[in-house]
Amino acid sequence: MKIRVILTILGAFLFVQTAQAAAPILSGTYAVTLTDTCQAAIGTMTNPRTGNVEALETFTTGKLSQTVGTLTFDPATQTAQLSATMIKGSLLIVRGIPGGSHMATSTESGSTAYSNTDSTLVIESQTYSAAYGNIVAGVAQYVTFVGSKSPQCVERGVAVHE
Repeated sequence: MKIRVILTILGAFLFVQTAQAAAPILSGTYAVTLTDTCQAAIGTMTNPRTGNVEALETFTTGKLSQTVGTLTFDPATQTAQLSATMIKGSLLIVRGIPGGSHMATSTESGSTAYSNTDSTLVIESQTYSAAYGNIVAGVAQYVTFVGSKSPQCVERGVAVHE
């Protein structure tokens, strides 16, 4: 009877342990693509006597950026190194209204801390929802992630192990 109780407890313990998913490891270099989109906001100025729209006013021109490059993860130091090319500019440009910028290319590089769980990725203190795929010896060969930097902006990325 005692052995049956011990085996039952042990079986329940093992079931709980296997039910908890371990966080996939991000290690090595990944080809990465990132998209950052922020909404534009436009207001109107109306004539109070007629109610007709007389002018547009840009509160924010929004932003669109596309980045491609490599992201190298070092799990021992929990740092990620980016080397990439970014093209970014305003989401909206309205002729005759100041503000907004045309698309321009720049080189991006740097190192930052990261961490992850089985469903999140944290980079530069920004938490993203993440999905990992093709786990080989605990290392994720693929990760896709999305997060909102502000109520107007969303960033999405895909990284594939090289």
